[in-house]
Amino acid sequence: MRFWLMLCVTAALAVPAFGGPAADRTLINADADRDNWRLHGRTYDNQRFSPLTQIDRQTVGQLRQVHTLHTGVANSFEATPLEVDGILYLVTATNHVQAWDAVTGKRIWEWKPDRLDYTEACCGPQARGVALAYGKVYTALFDGHLVALDAATGRLVWQTDPEKTHPEPRHYYTYTLAPQVYDGLVIVGTAGAEYETRGMVEAYDAETGAKKWEFRTTAAPGEPGGDSWGGDSWKFGGGSVWNTPAIDPQNGLVIFATGNPNPDYRGETRPGDNAYTDSIVAIDAKTGKLKWWHQEVPHDLWDYEASAPVMLFDAKGPDGRIVPAAGQAGKVGHVFIVNRLTGKLLYKSQPFVDQSPNMFTPPSFDGVTILPGVAGGSLWQPPAFSPQTGYFYVLGANVPMTFTAIEFKDSKPGGPWSATTMAG
Repeated sequence: MRFWLMLCVTAALAVPAFGGPAADRTLINADADRDNWRLHGRTYDNQRFSPLTQIDRQTVGQLRQVHTLHTGVANSFEATPLEVDGILYLVTATNHVQAWDAVTGKRIWEWKPDRLDYTEACCGPQARGVALAYGKVYTALFDGHLVALDAATGRLVWQTDPEKTHPEPRHYYTYTLAPQVYDGLVIVGTAGAEYETRGMVEAYDAETGAKKWEFRTTAAPGEPGGDSWGGDSWKFGGGSVWNTPAIDPQNGLVIFATGNPNPDYRGETRPGDNAYTDSIVAIDAKTGKLKWWHQEVPHDLWDYEASAPVMLFDAKGPDGRIVPAAGQAGKVGHVFIVNRLTGKLLYKSQPFVDQSPNMFTPPSFDGVTILPGVAGGSLWQPPAFSPQTGYFYVLGANVPMTFTAIEFKDSKPGGPWSATTMAG
């Protein structure tokens, strides 16, 4: 069955207005724009809060289906569509980008990659959204290409070449996230930590596609946290970035969550805490230089990564004062709230899913069943925050998993191997 998107909304169609000197100001002020959903998280803080009030408990029963949009792709749908001036912009799991008239339900244009050039890859193909700014739609392909399209026509404007932008073994570097756009940059993060990769967050010039900076998600010797890896394990230590970073324009920060270290379930070849994996990380938006990190699970052996997006909000500190904060709901089953200027932990929530007493037991040859498992806790699904209630809303999954270690005689440190079998 082909995936379909059901619309129960009305919108006023207008000619899209993009680009110009006010483009960045429009995105920074997206919270004041009640009529459009311009960014992946609606606003740079990723709060996903809608100020609309017409649909409430009394009126929700009056909603009626208006259109069904057939994407033509048989796959799951993890993307958040953008809506600007009555036009919906979405991407399918196989990176087909489409623009739709939200009033008539008619497709305006579609762009498809000639092919997705990947062989071995984890957790896809999948795409969680597009970015829209400067007259362009930006999409990150599963095979590591970043693409810019003309927002009005869908015509290809530029495309990066992973042969030039990604290191070997480049075929393991993938994208699943929706790009972020800020201050003339397109910001993306790589996945692929199930293989011998060293994850990265990258910034590209929004007009030309030229690479401006990159930040690697494993700490090298001489860097902060560089002593948390044994030997040269940092060179292929993983650290995927599964989801769209938040932006703090006032302080010039890009703040994101990182995934598991590599190898995923065996830590003998990577002794230490393995910074900056399983962490909330802040970097400078202009340079990509590290500002701070807070690690949720040191030396992860259970895939308890931080895969959901980071959200920004204000929170009360231990001394009662309001401080700028960042929060992330991890697969380990807690919400971590840190001071977003320093990375200092403010609070770790009570568990929002069931946790077995043995959840931090390493995988064994006899097998161990733990809760939450790989698919438990908070996965890629974005949380939300309401400034009206002050609540952090998260989707939690109670999914156990049995890990059984196996002999893998042909494996090598950093190689593309998993030393366990898993059963849900």
